[in-house]
Amino acid sequence: MSTGLNDKKLPVGSVGYFVERSNQPPYDYYVHYGIIEEHYATEIAMKLYELKDVRIIDGVPIKEFKTPTRWMKLPKGWTYNTKLFTIECGEYEYPPRDYNITKPEDILQAIADGVLVKVEDNDHAQIEAEIDSKNGYRIVRKYPPYHWDRTDIWLRYDKVYATYDEAKAVVDSIEAEFKRQSELSDYDWSLEQIDRTINRCVGMYLITKEQGEEFRQRLIDMGNIEEIETRIFGGGLQWKYWKAAKWKTMA
Repeated sequence: MSTGLNDKKLPVGSVGYFVERSNQPPYDYYVHYGIIEEHYATEIAMKLYELKDVRIIDGVPIKEFKTPTRWMKLPKGWTYNTKLFTIECGEYEYPPRDYNITKPEDILQAIADGVLVKVEDNDHAQIEAEIDSKNGYRIVRKYPPYHWDRTDIWLRYDKVYATYDEAKAVVDSIEAEFKRQSELSDYDWSLEQIDRTINRCVGMYLITKEQGEEFRQRLIDMGNIEEIETRIFGGGLQWKYWKAAKWKTMA
């Protein structure tokens, strides 16, 4: 990771690409984008955009649809499967064209055309029918618990890219590393984990490089390295076989 200062190569108002990890299975990495808002010494602040919400509820655009509605009588023959309101997809008011998010100019044009809007300009509510045994039903907006829509993002300047291809190359390298690890033997994978812990110990000046090499060989000599786990704890290196409960400190 860079330790330098923000070079401010991306002007305010331009498109910046960055790598994001999905919060839904399979939790894969992908390229996202935002509009540069501010520059700081080592950080860049970006405004996030998304497709405009063009839902139409009972013929009324989502932004103009007032909730909760008045209480109404359930329709004759009502069952739990009865549709109590309609949701349709409206149309965008923009010249027909294809937008390509890999092209900054297309993202800026989609914003100008009103196809992409700031995240805070959309209503992310779910429209639902609320049914009451005394009052009938009404249409309401429902938000999930701890509802929060991220509208801005702050990133280190070296994690913001001018082109889609630069960000996609980062995604490709992450996926390539996952692929490499998947093809390791259990022995080699476990040894890599041990090496990573030892290298962290050395980097934190908890042990010397020579001690690290000695500890590594001792762990290899114990056998069943596939079952060995290591960690940093109490200012030193600990290990155990994964089925064991007790960690042992190396000295």
